[in-house]
Amino acid sequence: MPARSVLWFRRDLRLDDHPALARVCRESESFLPVWIDDPEDSARYGEGRASRWWLRRSVESLAKLLRAHGQELVVLHGGTRNCLEAFVRAEAVTDVYAHRRHEPQAVADEEALGDTFARSGVRLHLLPDAYLHDPARLLTATGHPFRVFTPFWRRLEQELPALPAALDPPALPPPWTAGGAIPTRAETCFGEREPAWTRKFETLWTPGTVAALARARSFFEQRARHYKLERDRLDRAATSGLAAPLHFGEISARRLEFHARDRSRTHPDEQAGIDAFRRQLGWREFARHLLVHDPALVSEPFDRRYRDFPWSDDAERLAAWKEGRLGPPLLDAAMRELWNTGTMHNRARMNVAGFLTRMLNVHWRHGLSWFAETLLDADLANNLLGWQWASGCGADAAPFVRLFNPELQAQRFDPEGRYIARHLHRPDPQASDPLPPSDGRKAPLLIPDRATLRREALVRYERWRSRPTVDDTP
Repeated sequence: MPARSVLWFRRDLRLDDHPALARVCRESESFLPVWIDDPEDSARYGEGRASRWWLRRSVESLAKLLRAHGQELVVLHGGTRNCLEAFVRAEAVTDVYAHRRHEPQAVADEEALGDTFARSGVRLHLLPDAYLHDPARLLTATGHPFRVFTPFWRRLEQELPALPAALDPPALPPPWTAGGAIPTRAETCFGEREPAWTRKFETLWTPGTVAALARARSFFEQRARHYKLERDRLDRAATSGLAAPLHFGEISARRLEFHARDRSRTHPDEQAGIDAFRRQLGWREFARHLLVHDPALVSEPFDRRYRDFPWSDDAERLAAWKEGRLGPPLLDAAMRELWNTGTMHNRARMNVAGFLTRMLNVHWRHGLSWFAETLLDADLANNLLGWQWASGCGADAAPFVRLFNPELQAQRFDPEGRYIARHLHRPDPQASDPLPPSDGRKAPLLIPDRATLRREALVRYERWRSRPTVDDTP
């Protein structure tokens, strides 16, 4: 009986530089591409409803690409393990190809499926995706995971010359015919109604691998040269806009690395900006590296000493932070940027996260949860690293006593106030409400002045630091 192969897509929604696709095309005379619409994906990948909006359109884009190559995306509905096991059994599948994931729940799925398939003689081929490094292999000289970014990046840079070349999309073999009923087409596979507040994304973003590749080309041609000098400027469009495409696998980190190399060769005067961008790719790799070696980060601080830090669950302060009514213009503009666009400039993210956790003393998990819900590019590893870093309990975190001043940050990174004006004052009367609809008319929260908040934060930290403890740092 000929092999019946399946390519299982997850957060690798592309045909370009897709190692699992290349492998199945090389080893199989035919295959079926499969996507599983699982209601538990939000918890598995650290995504919320904004990311769900992007995911839906990214899957539709992938389905159109596959259709143009003679393939139809098979969509299964329900729990990942049950769906895939049932499909493999009903269709007498012999081989399943997929990229290995690194989120703890996804890893658990892979282990359970591997056990089940092995008992029935089905081969599960889990390949590394086209990242810049294998998180399990890159270790310090003493054989331990890296805990600080700079030495991690230096080591990774030493490895990058040996990085395999990015793969062009292969010619796809024909599909085999499934005997059972194939569920709905990708364009109708998401059954739930999207929340009204996600409609605004339609005019702002174009998900899908075609748009991602075009965005990458545009970045390297127009903005990479200035990236080092301008990436922190809130008032300028200097960043790549590739966070969501990277999370959903519409473009690979490896493809971007080779784009960067090509641009450096032809435009050596742009090397500084290009290297600064590559370093940001390295930061994403560092986030994945930490999560692979310490899966407990989904609920535990990297610095375990912070387990008993006296965070609060102040609902009023958290609500005011979410709704952009804390008072400091930079912070409120940033939160409204998030609500209106589904993204937030990284410099602004550091400011709002540090203020919520260090100054307002609200637990970092609450901020993490709101970012997961409202970011189009919500990524579990990246979100965890960012929030724990900002609150002082994460890897490579700045000392807790380093407290951003939002007024000085605005003067430095938005000197003419354009970012604040764009997101806080909304001169366009036709623009959508910049706040969550149920809370848009609430007054600013009355909080102590920044000097008082800073003094309270430092006193709180010193009391905690001087407590009698047992060192349980990993």
